[in-house]
Amino acid sequence: MQFLYINKIILETFLVLNLLARNGGGAIVNMLSVVSWFVNPFNATYCASKHAALALTDAVRIQLKPQGTPVVGVYAGFIDTNMARVDAPKTLPRQVAARALEGLRTGQNHVVADDAALDTRAALTAHPARVEAD
Repeated sequence: MQFLYINKIILETFLVLNLLARNGGGAIVNMLSVVSWFVNPFNATYCASKHAALALTDAVRIQLKPQGTPVVGVYAGFIDTNMARVDAPKTLPRQVAARALEGLRTGQNHVVADDAALDTRAALTAHPARVEAD
């Protein structure tokens, strides 16, 4: 399933690239996840697909920079949607959307959209060896 997920993102991104080129601009905002930054052996395919989506986001940003099209990656933990059927703190979708739009408006390449993403990023920065494979 994750293989289809990343292929769908690649296909949709390149369809959007053509549309943006024909219509004179726009922006791409990719909803990623905190697991874009680390791997979890109990959810390996999901983490791998999110890593791939992050790589695609970064590559497309470089590709579209000359034409002035912003490409933003948005990172969050669990978002309060039907997909997140877990008993854990969740962020409201409107908060994620508001932070994504603010990041786009202020020229950010990466938007940390909730406390889970902020905490994860801080932990990875402070102690990267804790999440490296042995």
